[in-house]
Amino acid sequence: MAVGEKAAPFRLQILSDVHLEMREGKLPAVPATAPFLALLGDIGYPHVGGDYQRFLLHLADRPAPASSSDVAPEERGWDRIFVLAGNHEYYKGHYEKVKPIIAGVCAMRPDKLMFLDRTAVRLDKEGVWLLGCTLWTHIPESEGAEASRMVNDYYNIKLSVDDTNAFHEEELNWIKEQVDRITAQHGDDRIVVLTHHAPTPNSVNPAHHCLDASAFTDLEAYIKAHTPPIAAWAYGHTHWCSRTTLEGERGGPGCQVVSNAMGYPRETIPHFDITYALALPSS
Repeated sequence: MAVGEKAAPFRLQILSDVHLEMREGKLPAVPATAPFLALLGDIGYPHVGGDYQRFLLHLADRPAPASSSDVAPEERGWDRIFVLAGNHEYYKGHYEKVKPIIAGVCAMRPDKLMFLDRTAVRLDKEGVWLLGCTLWTHIPESEGAEASRMVNDYYNIKLSVDDTNAFHEEELNWIKEQVDRITAQHGDDRIVVLTHHAPTPNSVNPAHHCLDASAFTDLEAYIKAHTPPIAAWAYGHTHWCSRTTLEGERGGPGCQVVSNAMGYPRETIPHFDITYALALPSS
């Protein structure tokens, strides 16, 4: 984007926690309501059956743009679909073997599908950077034994608490490095961070008991200190739909912190909206 040029409005449809592995082959209908779609993890098992591949290719194969007024929303498509891995993508599999499968599915439609795995993407017209990764959480040493017993990840994936803590450190450092780089080199651009795990303690249904450290990382202070350029942070995992704003220390409209989790079949998640899209105004 040229200096002084006004960035276009930005809309990103958000969806997570579809859990195709529990839907008996029935693919949910997803109407297109924005030019871009972000699938923020726990979509299904890429390596078991064919539903994961079928779902992503079904979404990618819809040819009409989201702006087509003469086509039903269920038949419209997206300019790009951004795919993240959640923790459930790795269940019944091996961490290092599942990632290439996800990348392989996205490579079937590289014009539409992109796997974000510590990946930074600039949308030139909108002046927006997308930073995408799973962002595994940090389990404190005092909670490590309990997490190993209680958190399903450590039964269903060939990983340990030490493994996921190492992933957490690597991914959080990557996010911070990218924010610093973009701030230094592209000062007028906005940043939207996409993760599976949540960046705030206000991301969990208060009625549900869980080991908090396995659900979120408290990054509110970091977000406030870096807003702007961080304009939004979207996440999944917690089966909780959030639409909040954190006021930044640098002024401006604040950082939208949002989630839109579909959840398990027969699970009702308050405020879930299959049409929901994150919106940033032109700047």
